[in-house]
Amino acid sequence: MADMTPEIRKRVIGGILAASAVAGAVGGYAVTRGQDQSRPVGTDRPSAAAASPTPKETATPTVKPTETTKPTEIPAVDCKIFPEQSCSQMKRTMLDINGVKVEYLVGNLPAGTPITAPIDGHLFKAQESGNLAGFVVQIVGDSGGAAVRGDIRLDNMIQKDVKAGDIVGYVGNTGVKIGKDSNFNIATTLIKITNAGSVVDEDALKKLFPKAFEEPIISIKQDPPGQPTVITNYGSPTPTPTNR
Repeated sequence: MADMTPEIRKRVIGGILAASAVAGAVGGYAVTRGQDQSRPVGTDRPSAAAASPTPKETATPTVKPTETTKPTEIPAVDCKIFPEQSCSQMKRTMLDINGVKVEYLVGNLPAGTPITAPIDGHLFKAQESGNLAGFVVQIVGDSGGAAVRGDIRLDNMIQKDVKAGDIVGYVGNTGVKIGKDSNFNIATTLIKITNAGSVVDEDALKKLFPKAFEEPIISIKQDPPGQPTVITNYGSPTPTPTNR
């Protein structure tokens, strides 16, 4: 190339470089200006990120914990007349007491359930017949009183003063029921003294028997309708049968 002019030399060198580039490409190699060694075309390993496309993130489904419906718990209430577990069993009804409808709470309580005085007062005991066969105990205080009637066992018929919480009798096992075709064996109510006389103390009943007032009042048949209740009040300590 010594006899070549500068212009021809440039063209030849340019042609050689161009030819080398073509040959290298055909042979699998490419020459890059500024590099002193060649490397295979297409042999560069792509980065892991380029080789494997980023997978789409799958949303993890939100698993809601299974909600277990808890049964409604009825809080125990001390109704003062019966044990707490018996208070919530009572139902409201109207009893015919010698032709007068009186609101009572009735229940079917097991034999031996203690009956206690809810207030301080004087205890009266009597035997009944007619619509309400069985016995009745009444506690009369200064401003009101309480009555329990039905299948009641009494150890004696002594009338005496009692304090709130004193046991005044027990539920019996004679099979006496309140009214006709009834499963209820005991009935109770509370009274208060007003200017108009003695009336049912419904506010006190609601407080002591809240469950009973969450349900409709029930009806109890009396057989025969209108039959008077005869109360035999013993003034002396005549004992009653022990199975009562």
